[in-house]
Amino acid sequence: MTAVLTSLLCLGLSLGQRLQAQAGIVPRPTIWAEPGSTVMRGRTVTIWCQGSLEAMEYHLHKEGTPEIWDKQQPLEPSSKAKFCIQQMTVDYAGRYRCSYVSNTGMSALSYPLDLVLTGVYDSPTLSALPSTGVTSGGSVMLQCGSSLQFDRFTLCREGDQQCSWTLDSKQASRGLVQAVFSVGPVTPSHTWTFRCYGHFNSHPHVWSSPSDALQLLVSGEEFLAFHRKGLGSAKGMGTGSLGLQRQAPRVQKRMVRHPAGLRDIAGKAMFFTCLLSSYLRTVQESPSVDQQDPICLLE
Repeated sequence: MTAVLTSLLCLGLSLGQRLQAQAGIVPRPTIWAEPGSTVMRGRTVTIWCQGSLEAMEYHLHKEGTPEIWDKQQPLEPSSKAKFCIQQMTVDYAGRYRCSYVSNTGMSALSYPLDLVLTGVYDSPTLSALPSTGVTSGGSVMLQCGSSLQFDRFTLCREGDQQCSWTLDSKQASRGLVQAVFSVGPVTPSHTWTFRCYGHFNSHPHVWSSPSDALQLLVSGEEFLAFHRKGLGSAKGMGTGSLGLQRQAPRVQKRMVRHPAGLRDIAGKAMFFTCLLSSYLRTVQESPSVDQQDPICLLE
């Protein structure tokens, strides 16, 4: 079913592009970078431009450069071209757009792609206020600071295609500069690992090395229930529900015989010890293992 839907979608896109070409409309291309638009110094990155099946040549434009930065033929039989940067340096950092030429004419420029070079300056520090522990649904303040007089700080979350938070720096004590980001609401269903960077207004696409990673520890009833060993397995995880299930344990009766009636202190101690043992087994043991939960009886 998925393959059929994908084929229909591709057919629809191809037909739409051909109808636009027949009407004299050249579709705007799309631009992106792989493995991402934030690139460590010396690493390899590829810029992709995807336009129409009618495209004959693709052009890459870099902001601040009057001439076309690069030209590439479309890859057959696809409707895109790639521009490879073998070793990322300051010269390649900047804002890019792409376009293409077809029989209908020149396309409009794509929306911009900001290609950022990292690893040029020393790493800032990143900390959580007051701590990395956060209640599910709550917020936390993340402080990024440095002794270098950066104009701005950018906060990035692991797994995101682009960094979402950028703030101007402010003077702190002892000649430090910092920025404090408010992050939230946080939920256990996402990864909350962050790094931050510092950079200057004069070179906005040239950043520092990343800070050490900081991971938030999200707590809450659902989060604890999901991670607590022995309370169940999550199936059909959806919004607001973890679908916890528990297998029925096997039961083994354990008789605690009262040696001298209910008033016998030693007998009572054995009885309550048995109850405590049963409770600890219920909480700690995994449901995937056959459990032997005792039933404590007084006789």
